[in-house]
Amino acid sequence: MKTLKISFLQSTPDFGREGMLQLLKSRYHVVEDDSDFDYLVATPWFYVNREAFYDFLERAPGHITVMYGCHEAIAPDFMLFDYYIGLDTVPGSDRTVKLPYLRHHLEEVHGGKEGLDAHALLASKTGFCNFIYANRKSHPNRDAMFHKLSAFRFVNSLGPHLNNTPGDGHRAEDWYASSIRMKKPYKFSIAFENAWYPGYTSEKIVTSMLAGTIPIYWGNPDISREFNSASFINCHDFPTLDDAAAYVKKVDEDDNLWCEIMSRPWKTPEQEARFLEETERETAKLYKIFDQSPEEARRKGDGTWVSYYQRFLKRGHRMQLAWRRLKNRLRR
Repeated sequence: MKTLKISFLQSTPDFGREGMLQLLKSRYHVVEDDSDFDYLVATPWFYVNREAFYDFLERAPGHITVMYGCHEAIAPDFMLFDYYIGLDTVPGSDRTVKLPYLRHHLEEVHGGKEGLDAHALLASKTGFCNFIYANRKSHPNRDAMFHKLSAFRFVNSLGPHLNNTPGDGHRAEDWYASSIRMKKPYKFSIAFENAWYPGYTSEKIVTSMLAGTIPIYWGNPDISREFNSASFINCHDFPTLDDAAAYVKKVDEDDNLWCEIMSRPWKTPEQEARFLEETERETAKLYKIFDQSPEEARRKGDGTWVSYYQRFLKRGHRMQLAWRRLKNRLRR
């Protein structure tokens, strides 16, 4: 088993570190070492941490740099990184690896409705719609849909953001299972991403499906490539959010229509086959990065304009850090 020497930036959240290690540990022996490493791994959080960003610029030279996107809506910066593991892909390039979020759970919706009695499922529902979010810093469409639906029926907000229903929150130890459990009593789930971004599909639509609710989805404009749009309410199919909300009201008031939508497969056979094919292809690209030597893996440029770019970033962060330290001293 090949040994990989990796360093994670100080801003890397635990779930980002664990997510990256999960991708590698079945094939490689991973050693974490901040002083002797071949690969420097960053996550999107270094963009909001000046110390971490400056640390990256200082430590990156001479090492293979990898952006592990943690399945957030962020594009690769190939002036800084050799490789990007996330949502984007560049056709024909070996520098991007697109692995779907929670891909082991995505298979759970494959063929997941055999024997479903939609009318019995509907009879078990005690609530109209749920809204489970902690992050208030998201695209305004998310809150807008909550308020539009709340105008005609009560929407249970179970998370910290816009909370109106007592509960245990959704960040339990097993947040994935707890999210499904909390959504089960409802006919609909607001499954809005925190950003509009092609290819950005998080767990929100999957947990809504597995809870036996009809997702009201917005975020990835290409979502119909991954899931059967006839099986949920795809807000991207409507001219406006008002039109989408009006359709939710129509489905809510028509039990037969709700059951008809719920009875449709979450994925078509073609979508299931494509998912498995793409996952196999992208996993092979991931292993190719780390199977080769660090010398062979080098991809990002090195020269005049790359240096200008990196010096420009470093200079800006150095000045901001100096100003922050001065302000902290003056407060004492």
